[in-house]
Amino acid sequence: MWHLQAPQTNSSSVTSLSHNTEIKSAPKLEQAFKPVTNSGGSMPEANKELIQFKQVLSANLNQEYPNGMAGIVKQLSLLEVRAYVIETYHDKGASIFNEVITSVFPLWAQETLSAIATMDNYNSWLLDTMAELNTLPFLERNGRLWDKRNQLFGDNAKLIWSDELDRIAAREANMQRTIILLDAADDTEINERLAILQSALEDNYGGEIQNLLINKGMIADIFFRFGSVQRDLAAMDVQDRQAQIDSIRRDLLYDEDQITYLAEQDQIKEVNWQIGYTYMTERQAIIATYTGSQLDLALGSEAESAADLNQQQALQTALNSLREKYFEQDATTLSKEEQNGFYRYTRPRIYGRN
Repeated sequence: MWHLQAPQTNSSSVTSLSHNTEIKSAPKLEQAFKPVTNSGGSMPEANKELIQFKQVLSANLNQEYPNGMAGIVKQLSLLEVRAYVIETYHDKGASIFNEVITSVFPLWAQETLSAIATMDNYNSWLLDTMAELNTLPFLERNGRLWDKRNQLFGDNAKLIWSDELDRIAAREANMQRTIILLDAADDTEINERLAILQSALEDNYGGEIQNLLINKGMIADIFFRFGSVQRDLAAMDVQDRQAQIDSIRRDLLYDEDQITYLAEQDQIKEVNWQIGYTYMTERQAIIATYTGSQLDLALGSEAESAADLNQQQALQTALNSLREKYFEQDATTLSKEEQNGFYRYTRPRIYGRN
């Protein structure tokens, strides 16, 4: 909040113009200029009052912006001044404001008034779409806002909403610190880690957390990726691990039908992983039989390391048979993956996800 002092006159007291630096919503100004009375206490004519109003406003603007109005953030700070002038002179307020700005800042008047008009367009769009925006998840809503800001203001959007970007950067940094700590928090109980994560989200996103939680998978994905969580889950037997995963999802506000369905999917994935582990063990044994050594899977070099063509063909036949034994109709897909150097059962197992 800042205050500008109006010029002192023989017949009026010193008044001030209050200005709130928030420019997006252009709230009303506090009353700044009171009607000037003559020494007899009678009201001057309307045109004399208007002239004096313009003079006082011009003096305040010159005092507050002695170096002119270069820069869109400074230019948009006049939104609140305009709101006060319109409040005071109603239908004539906009033209009075434009006249004063043109008089006081002739070099920047066109650019300033254009910037203000663009912000009017943005605020009008915001009002028209507010109901729709409020139904969207936080990330989607924020994306829509920034798309419109960039469309109207280009690179200047980052300057205009720099405070918002700073807040976003700060809370992202806070969340990143929390995630790093929880990833290594092996001495903390798994349910306590989840409580800490939820508390951090609430602290950093406040009321927006409800929109974030519409996509519960986002929070679950973060949590299940913590190394500390995976180490705890890996140390459990199948039944205890599933019970813990169910409990985590329940704390994340999954309903019971979702929890039951996801648990069934987890069991299917568990069976597939156990089959995969068995396949990889037998695969290595076959490779060792035909080549006399364990091969580097990342190089996909079993065929190249075979002693001769017959051995290569025999090795491929054995591997094909093994894939068909364990994966049936998916055997061809698995073979193509391995030819490209991808071995799906050597990638990290993330309980609660894959």
